[in-house]
Amino acid sequence: MEWTNELVLPGGDVAASDRAQGSIFLVGNATVILSYAGFTILTNPNFLHRGDHVHLGHGMTAARRTDPALELEALPPIDFVLLSHMHEDHFDREVERKLDHSLPIVTTPHAAADLTSKGFRAAKALNTWEPLTVTKGGALVRVRLTDADEPDRCLLHGPDGARLRPASRSSSAATCSARPAATAYLEAGGTLENAQAMAAHESPRTTKLYDRTGGEITLDEVERITI
Repeated sequence: MEWTNELVLPGGDVAASDRAQGSIFLVGNATVILSYAGFTILTNPNFLHRGDHVHLGHGMTAARRTDPALELEALPPIDFVLLSHMHEDHFDREVERKLDHSLPIVTTPHAAADLTSKGFRAAKALNTWEPLTVTKGGALVRVRLTDADEPDRCLLHGPDGARLRPASRSSSAATCSARPAATAYLEAGGTLENAQAMAAHESPRTTKLYDRTGGEITLDEVERITI
């Protein structure tokens, strides 16, 4: 597998001991701090508090049901952000105001354009299946944007390109998708009630928007469409 698209971060070489260690810290919702191979990566930053409302588009809102495990101001130094899509439950108004606007944010073209218009100077747009190599000194991590039907939001790639489950963490390459975790859970047979709790939605009506289990269409139905 060839990786040619590159994002170079400032910083010296990373000690071998740091490259061999890693941690995953769940802040809440889809916000996670990944520390691995010398990088500290923040995903889908949302630091609103319990009871705060977010706008999901099309007139829909949702209330956060839990507080974040960490405050935005208490974040460790972040190398870059992975943003799956530009909704307020993944990139909230406080993050828009307080996050370092020079911090690299790897995301979709639509979200990158939106971030740039808001003053973020290092938004990095990736098209579907486009790879990106991020380097810092002698350390590197590989990222690839998948389509919305990819079964996993983030996968790891070994040096030979083999796909590994996230728990394996023997690689420093991640593949990320804009597909909501609640959607994947429901398609795997999960209940709406559990998906609602997992996504911290106040109303099951909001969670139902992520349910695509009944969204398939047959070829016979397509052939009946007239233009």
